[in-house]
Amino acid sequence: MKASAPGGPSPDASSAEVAATEGPPPGPQPRSANPDSRWSPYMRRVAVLLLAAVILLFLWAARAVVSTIILAAVFAFLIDPIVGWATRRLHFPRPLAALVTVLLMLLVILSVVAVMAPILAHQLTSVGFDLGGTLKSLHQWLFDVSDSLRHFRLFGLDLDLNLAVDSFQKSVDSLSLTSMIPSGDSILGSLGGILPTLAGTLGRFVSAIGSVLVRVLLVIFFSIYMLVDLPRVLGSVRRLVPPKYYDELGVLRDQVSYVAGGYFRAQVVTAIIFGTVVTLGLWALGLPSALTMGLVAMILRLIPTLGAIIAGSISFVVALLQGSVRFPTMGHFFFALIVAALFVVMLQIDDYVVQPKIIGKRVSLPGLFVLIGVATGTAIAGILGAYLAVPTIAAFRVIFLYVHGKVTEGAGCPPEADTARDPVLSSRTLMPPA
Repeated sequence: MKASAPGGPSPDASSAEVAATEGPPPGPQPRSANPDSRWSPYMRRVAVLLLAAVILLFLWAARAVVSTIILAAVFAFLIDPIVGWATRRLHFPRPLAALVTVLLMLLVILSVVAVMAPILAHQLTSVGFDLGGTLKSLHQWLFDVSDSLRHFRLFGLDLDLNLAVDSFQKSVDSLSLTSMIPSGDSILGSLGGILPTLAGTLGRFVSAIGSVLVRVLLVIFFSIYMLVDLPRVLGSVRRLVPPKYYDELGVLRDQVSYVAGGYFRAQVVTAIIFGTVVTLGLWALGLPSALTMGLVAMILRLIPTLGAIIAGSISFVVALLQGSVRFPTMGHFFFALIVAALFVVMLQIDDYVVQPKIIGKRVSLPGLFVLIGVATGTAIAGILGAYLAVPTIAAFRVIFLYVHGKVTEGAGCPPEADTARDPVLSSRTLMPPA
């Protein structure tokens, strides 16, 4: 037997004893977790608040491009199902599927613009606005309405309003509505003050067009990168969640996507239907620029509630100025009232028949919340804020009900959610763990 070195292991010692006796191998050693190094609940709250403050500061510093990023995210969100279908069914790599889908969408949009632009240009240039006829029609309408009130009966009493009506008609005559139309000499005389500002206005217009084109290109590039990197981003977010909450927060994500995605796509469908019906209705009434007003109504209908009201107001003014080519003897003002009534009827049908069938119960928000949300979104971010207000409130409602269920130890899944039609949501619920 060999004698062991002084202080060393014996020849009969096991390998574990030898490793323990010889000590750790040379080189940097991994640091063991120290239970005392864990943050206290107070430190965790402070860290969360600091992180939230940094994120808000970053968003404030990048506020000039936030709207562009949001537009790109909405566009990517809308076409992500097509990219997923191309990846699963056609076995395209996701970058190729995203690129092909975006290019096809742009091709469709450019084709529609190329077909519709000459028609719209013809409508806008071939039809003049008869301002004089409109003022005369309004003048005659005021006289007809006031004449109908000369003998007015109220609660069984006959009221003689001849003096009041005569006074009103004299006031209307003294206004001389037709004299409000400027003469040719006054228009030519004012050109001297208009021409110096024309060059500056034209320059600002060209600059605005360039800015819009740059923004469109940024939206396209951002949306392509978002579509390509979406699985990687979701995987990174998943790694931040404790494993026991994977299924629960996965359902929460699915519900937010179900509500917001369903709303966005349903708004596009309802806007197309609304614009088509408006075009056909205005064409039947004889409005010369029916197609133009239909496209305006389709675009503005993307803004909930207020968009249709704005489109109806624009169509009312256009009808007041153009009149009807199908009923030329009809007064402009009376024709504009018919157009306004048409918009009111179509808006009611859209709100109570079309949208409930398409959107269903995915977004169950009271009308007051929609109006407040749209007004608030408009004040914060303009048209983009108005468009994103309702899906944002709907998504926040899902998250709020989930948090409420956690706090009160009840079900976090909204009871109104239409989970029966969605296989993902019908297979799981957001019940807090026991």
